[in-house]
Amino acid sequence: MYSKPKIYLTDLRHITGGVISNTHMPLGIAYMKAVMDRELPSVESKTFADPHQLLEAIKTDPPDVLMLTNYVWNERLSRYFTKLMKRIRQESLVVAGGPNVPLKKESQIQFFKNWDDLDVYALGEGDFLATDIVSRYLDAGKSVAKFKKNGLSSSIYGSNGQVICQPIEQRNLELENIPSPWLTGVQDHFFIGGNFVPMVETNRGCPFKCTFCIQGTSYYNRMAHIPIDQVKEELTYIARRIKKVSPGIGGLCIADPNFSMFKRDVDISAHIGELQKDYSWPNYVACSTGKNAPELIVKSLEKTNGALEMLHAVQSMDDTVLKSIKRSNIKLDTYQKVTSHLKEKGFRTFSQTILGLPLETLEIHLAGLRQLIDAGIDDMQNFALILLKGCEMESENDRDEYGFKTKFRLAIRAFGEYDSSQIFDVEEVVISTKTLSFDDYLQARKYHIGYRVFWCQDWFNDIFYYAKNLGIKFSSCAEAMIEAMNSDEGAVGKFIQEFMEETNGELFSTPEECIRFYSDENNFKKLKLGEIGDNLINKYRAISSFLIWPQVCKLAAKAAKELIISRASNKLHPEFDRFWEDLCCFVEAKHASGSSVDEILTPVSLQLQYDIPQWMADGHPNSLAPYKLETPQNFLFKLSETGSRELKKAMDTFSVDLLGLAKVVRNVKVSYQVRQSQKI
Repeated sequence: MYSKPKIYLTDLRHITGGVISNTHMPLGIAYMKAVMDRELPSVESKTFADPHQLLEAIKTDPPDVLMLTNYVWNERLSRYFTKLMKRIRQESLVVAGGPNVPLKKESQIQFFKNWDDLDVYALGEGDFLATDIVSRYLDAGKSVAKFKKNGLSSSIYGSNGQVICQPIEQRNLELENIPSPWLTGVQDHFFIGGNFVPMVETNRGCPFKCTFCIQGTSYYNRMAHIPIDQVKEELTYIARRIKKVSPGIGGLCIADPNFSMFKRDVDISAHIGELQKDYSWPNYVACSTGKNAPELIVKSLEKTNGALEMLHAVQSMDDTVLKSIKRSNIKLDTYQKVTSHLKEKGFRTFSQTILGLPLETLEIHLAGLRQLIDAGIDDMQNFALILLKGCEMESENDRDEYGFKTKFRLAIRAFGEYDSSQIFDVEEVVISTKTLSFDDYLQARKYHIGYRVFWCQDWFNDIFYYAKNLGIKFSSCAEAMIEAMNSDEGAVGKFIQEFMEETNGELFSTPEECIRFYSDENNFKKLKLGEIGDNLINKYRAISSFLIWPQVCKLAAKAAKELIISRASNKLHPEFDRFWEDLCCFVEAKHASGSSVDEILTPVSLQLQYDIPQWMADGHPNSLAPYKLETPQNFLFKLSETGSRELKKAMDTFSVDLLGLAKVVRNVKVSYQVRQSQKI
């Protein structure tokens, strides 16, 4: 009986104990399969994200061609399966591809030589290249040697003892010629189980040239758009599929590097808004918004009812630093106007910075964080600079020019055990430059977690706005809390001490040293339990949010009170102390916390002498007398129906152990954890 050639297309992410390192549905291999299904109907292709499923498939039904993606979070995993495939079936063709490859030809050749048993490394986008490779392999009679002898564009391969590096061809900009992986059903099996969040593209390419980003290279600078009618149809298909198969999926990821940069994006956002009405999905849209069209971003946010959030990745607020990385940002005054407008509409705003950029000092970095906070940004993600293969900044020239000193750490949850083999994927992090010492790096990380706890969660907004009405900047208030955290001798002091120990402890001089550490039996057990090796910011956000919230709240309130008294004592109401006590109790009660589902979801009540909700509604005025209640009254604090439902769904999905809670804080809106108050 004739057997179809089997092609396995894989975009692997580590899965250990049911925890997935990357929960987005793979998209690149889905496009590749959609093209292959159309162009090569005589071929049977399958897509894989789960390495355990791939392992079983290779053992029981080995493919003729194995194609592996290569990203920083799965390179060693893909290398493992390369060797496994050749061990099980030597005549199979093994192809890797993806952006995690050096830019220079000489470095690419050495990179290929170091990848044992690999037949071909495909360069650039693989939608059509994957089909071309398979077609040529079949035409060569499934002979790897003959296939290589015939040559292949946009690839690196070995032939007759030499490594041949063919130049990469320009990207195909006719995206309308690529079949939809959604509408063809290619992605259907990834909905089962509800473990993966759908990820879509509406366009490809990036006009910007940021040197720290892979898409900043000239290869990606030309833009191309997927037909808007197709995008809308795909989103509708996904919404229907989720309602039918996996109603627990609440999110959507848009992979565009600059969504809301084009007028058509507003139309797409309006369609998402219609899906929210018809299917109650999505309740959260993750994407990176555009950098030069704030008016379109505002419209897109409004159309999606706030599910899409403005992410303005400034990376640095210093012009000299920005020039060194070939980047420009929205002007600060424009940024402040946009932020103010979004706040009036009830939307949250987000920003990102990178620590370790060329020419940036600790003082410049912290000054930028203060600017963002005082501009009213709601949330900041502060990343350490990762030197990614494929970006300009990873080059030897940039390393030498800016004095990059690096360490290696485990990529987030990028580890697993496969057939008794432990695999760890690591990333290279800049920990010092000519202008930033390692001590500066550690100091900055203290501020990063401090701002994450005291500013970015909205927990203390009522305190911040009261202080602002007394003439105290947001950043001054936040830094007073951070200073109190650093000097605390209780639970919060222990919290920051352990964070810094882990921050230092996650860094290793070489990838091999990192792998040896985590390979230790005891350390590997801790790794699986989430005690070490997880995203530290999310881990410690979870600790502060759920496990030590009362202590965090009391410390923040005490620090703010001392600052207010020192800066504005002449403006304080005579009953300030009594009012402050009520305010702090109110702030603590409205945030749902605890170590169990019941504790987190259960309402609480307390007695107040001041009508804090009305005071908040009136704009946090300094005049306190109008809010004094004739007699103390009881207030009930209860999560909204949506908040309770979404929190429970997240905790049921991820669990309430520390590892699970770190996922919860990453995947639910801040507002879901806020209890509503009412007099009883």
